[in-house]
Amino acid sequence: MYRIFIEPGIDEEKILKALKVLPGYFKFEFKDWSDLDYSVYEEGDWKGFIMPSKVGDIAIFDGIKHEARFGGGTISNRCGIAVFGGESIFELGLRIWHELLHAKGMPADSMLGNLEFIGWMDAAQKLSFTVSRILRKNKLAHSSKWQVLYYHFLTQKLLEGD
Repeated sequence: MYRIFIEPGIDEEKILKALKVLPGYFKFEFKDWSDLDYSVYEEGDWKGFIMPSKVGDIAIFDGIKHEARFGGGTISNRCGIAVFGGESIFELGLRIWHELLHAKGMPADSMLGNLEFIGWMDAAQKLSFTVSRILRKNKLAHSSKWQVLYYHFLTQKLLEGD
């Protein structure tokens, strides 16, 4: 069970809707932001990024206010998720799902080179994915169509491992 802390000022209704994008494998409880123990990176690329201190905690914070460069980050089964305001509910849900897969030790950034994932696809998906890899590699890595399928694949692996 993950504990979600939402920074005041973030649209909680949007977060609740975004969480519906994730499969039921992930369970959540909501806690008050004031109860969150966290640190803020003060330099480098991660400057302004909030990371919870306790395993199982998820901090959802205002990425603009904190001048965060990245949308998400994970360390030892704890996640920081930045909300910038322009992302759709679906995109925000994918961001959260992505970071939770990292938290579970899954290779959420390795879609393009994951041969097991490609082998798992049906023939039509393999063909489409392979053509896209050749012609549109840069766009493919950020395609929500393929991210959903890949995250589903990784979540299925988690379920099989439980």
